[in-house]
Amino acid sequence: MAFIRAWSESFPPGNYPRASADDWIRYTRVDLRERLEIEHSWNADANDGRHLLSTKFHLRGTAAAKPSVDASFPGRLYFETDTKISRYDTGSLWEAVGALDHGSLDGLSDDDHAQYLNTARHDVQARHPEAVIGDLSISTPKLQNQAVTSAKIALSAVTTNLINNSAVTNDKILTRTIAPSKIQYKSITSDEIQDSAIGTDQIAGGCINEYKLQSLCVTNAKLAADSVTSDKIAADAVGSSEIAAGAVGQSELASNSVTTVKILNANVTEDKIGTGAVTETKIGTGAVTETKIGNLQVTEGKLASSSVSNAKIQDNSIGASKLQSNSVTTAKIADGDVTNAKLEVMKAYIKFTIGATPSITSQSGEFSSASRVQVGEYQVNYPLNNIHYHAAITATVYGNTPGSGVKRDCDITTVTSTYFRVAVRDEYGDLASETNYTHIMCTIIWKNP
Repeated sequence: MAFIRAWSESFPPGNYPRASADDWIRYTRVDLRERLEIEHSWNADANDGRHLLSTKFHLRGTAAAKPSVDASFPGRLYFETDTKISRYDTGSLWEAVGALDHGSLDGLSDDDHAQYLNTARHDVQARHPEAVIGDLSISTPKLQNQAVTSAKIALSAVTTNLINNSAVTNDKILTRTIAPSKIQYKSITSDEIQDSAIGTDQIAGGCINEYKLQSLCVTNAKLAADSVTSDKIAADAVGSSEIAAGAVGQSELASNSVTTVKILNANVTEDKIGTGAVTETKIGTGAVTETKIGNLQVTEGKLASSSVSNAKIQDNSIGASKLQSNSVTTAKIADGDVTNAKLEVMKAYIKFTIGATPSITSQSGEFSSASRVQVGEYQVNYPLNNIHYHAAITATVYGNTPGSGVKRDCDITTVTSTYFRVAVRDEYGDLASETNYTHIMCTIIWKNP
């Protein structure tokens, strides 16, 4: 192990500061403890200084727990507590140096002893040449493996109970030595019989029944003519692969013998179906697709009530001729889809006379006479109803006498459902001198909703 400091007996020198003397006393103690505790107990208790039970020089434990050899610490001793062998660490191996049995020592064997006690050592004949072996004194443990050869076995000495099960193999049996009396009943299976070994002479008459026949071994060549009658054929045993092409004609089929399961899928062609044979019950649900219906074959009588939904009608297929009168209601018109081109243009020409009905009420302006129009804004009370949203209104001031005076265009300032307002201007300053302006002619243009 590595020490904190190398050992030195010349340090510290005599001129070293005395103030560090206590430190060096402690250093000395540490240096001693490090070196002593390698082979001694040093746990600050009553065992301090005692040799450890397992140290560099004296180890013990089982043979399996023995440490590896250490070239840096040769000379260690190890006592194997289970084998009772003491071993010495040479630095390269653990050499046995002490044992209860002489043969356990390295480099020696039991034969290295000069003398033996013959009565206890009969394992090698050379050790007791004068010994006499008594009858029945050689037991099984005394025999080496393979020691009893054929020459040592007396004739007929090997009986049934001395032969192990399965010990007699084929090469142990002499050719043609097994007589019929030696064969156990039903012990010969097909695996024991060579191919083509059994001929006609070996088969007794009537001994081959259905259980003796291998599957698929009776071929067509083995059958006599007309030997296969109907009672020889199992139900569902004859498939298409067993029937020669063209072998089954109409005469071979019994009435009603061709059932659904006997007909191959997709083999009933149009020629096989009788006229009118496909009735409503023969047609599966959903089987009549679009391609099965001829063009123009779905008449009005074939359509169920309410069966023509929106999804069934092609785009742009409903023209004006398909609509009944008054069938397009407000709910049928999408918001924002009534464009200006769809509305019918309507016009109304209305002459309003001051003081007459429909009434004109002055909103502003100077009226020297209630019978003529002057500069100002007039409210024309007229029921426009809902057309006021999209009506175009123009107003013109006229004289009472046709052709007299100059007409004046007016501005429309407000339009509601019950009235609209007309602003009369005098751009040229001559309206006040006109006495014939007694009417306001209004033109209302709208599109009929």
